[in-house]
Amino acid sequence: MNCNKIPFKDKGCHFIVGVIISAVFCLNGLLAIGLFVAFIIGISKELFDKYIRKTFFDIKDVLATSLGSIFFTIAYIIFKGYL
Repeated sequence: MNCNKIPFKDKGCHFIVGVIISAVFCLNGLLAIGLFVAFIIGISKELFDKYIRKTFFDIKDVLATSLGSIFFTIAYIIFKGYL
């Protein structure tokens, strides 16, 4: 995914990935699993950045991924009767 055209660039990409992960799981009835997987993927990506790419672990990126997941899950719970 190219983050250069998204507002807030890197954090925006993390948020969108969290939304996508939760969407996949929520639409299959696995809400809690979606939240957990988004969090684990966010952590894993940052560990990859730190140890493989030799950059740094950014907790804000993990938070952005998790918030995207939380956002979608809450929206799904609120609007699931309308889907």
